[in-house]
Amino acid sequence: MGFTDLVGDGLVDMLFVHPRAGGQGVARALVTAITDETRARGLPGLRTFASRSARPAFERLGFVVVAERLDNAVRGVVVPNWEMRCDLARGGHAHQYIRLCNLV
Repeated sequence: MGFTDLVGDGLVDMLFVHPRAGGQGVARALVTAITDETRARGLPGLRTFASRSARPAFERLGFVVVAERLDNAVRGVVVPNWEMRCDLARGGHAHQYIRLCNLV
């Protein structure tokens, strides 16, 4: 159905959901799992470099664009992408981590 890869510093390096599984909550479940892992590692948040097709999904999950990379090139081919972040912040009087992402 899908997979994702979380690099040690909070980078969501890959997020793939098979087209037949789209719209069934697979991406949300995967990002929820890596958000939990990110919190367990004590990292401040997640970041990714989203493709044109992935950007809307990341936005629905609460990621925000922090930079456009319209001149990004892969093996000499320009493939625009967007640097996106989803911050995890300390909040409330109990200093519990709260998700600022739109997850579960």
